[in-house]
Amino acid sequence: PVDCEAGSVPCRRYDGVFPGERLIEALRMTGGGSIAESLPEDAEIPDVPLSVYFGAEDSLPRRLELDLTGALAQYMDEALGLPGLIAIDSLTVSVTLGDYGSAVPATPPAEL
Repeated sequence: PVDCEAGSVPCRRYDGVFPGERLIEALRMTGGGSIAESLPEDAEIPDVPLSVYFGAEDSLPRRLELDLTGALAQYMDEALGLPGLIAIDSLTVSVTLGDYGSAVPATPPAEL
C-alpha cells in the first residue's frame, strides 16, 4: 500500500488489475451488452490497472481509479478489425466517494 490522499482525506492506496476477460462480463452486467456483442468470440482484452483508496483512519473506500487506455485500444482494434486505426492516448475513470453518514432518509411519494 501507498500512503496518499483522496481529496483531503489521508488514504492508503492499493494497486492491482481488473482481469480483461471479466471486463466484458462487467459490461454485459451493467447494460453495455451491445458493446460486448460487437467483439469477436476470441477477442482478448488486456487487464486493466486498478487503484483503490481506503481512508487511513476509517478504512472506508474513498476513490477507485481504472486506467482503461489499453483495454479500449484493444477493444477498438478487435471491434473494427483494423488494428491501429484509432489512437487512444489516455482514458482513465476515477470515482470519488465521500460524505459517509450524511444521507437523509427519503420520503416515499404519495400515491399517484
